[in-house]
Amino acid sequence: FSHIGLRIAHFLADSGCTVTCVAGPEHEDALAKLRERGIETVCKQINDFCLLDSLDLRTASSIILPSENELFNLQAALYAVELNPEAKVVIRLFNLNLGKKLEESVRNFRVMSVSQVSSPSFSVCVTGAAGGAAGAGASMLTGAFSRSSVSERSNVG
Repeated sequence: FSHIGLRIAHFLADSGCTVTCVAGPEHEDALAKLRERGIETVCKQINDFCLLDSLDLRTASSIILPSENELFNLQAALYAVELNPEAKVVIRLFNLNLGKKLEESVRNFRVMSVSQVSSPSFSVCVTGAAGGAAGAGASMLTGAFSRSSVSERSNVG
């Protein structure tokens, strides 16, 4: 599991979203901790974006792909849009120029970098003022789906 993926799963669950987190068997300990918090988990190796079809993405309200594997995130996001054009898709992408083009071209598509995600947290630590929180209806995580759900790609470090 990536730390950012775990944090997203916890944040969404704390915000009242229904979250589904997907990771490979090598992350069973992390999945067990998520289950203890009431977060639905799927222990499944997702090393090819085409395997996302087995996760019932068609019912997800949002899909978040925060893997460090940029190519996987991009392929999986475009595939998810084909499966569920109504879902909100958020991906982690280092090439923000490409991300901007995708946001302009694909409906319900948002690209973020780690610095975009973490910057508000640093500001809150300094100022004590909280920024805006994500809408409580959004939920899905790294590499998979959400009915308000979250999925964590297994080989993310």
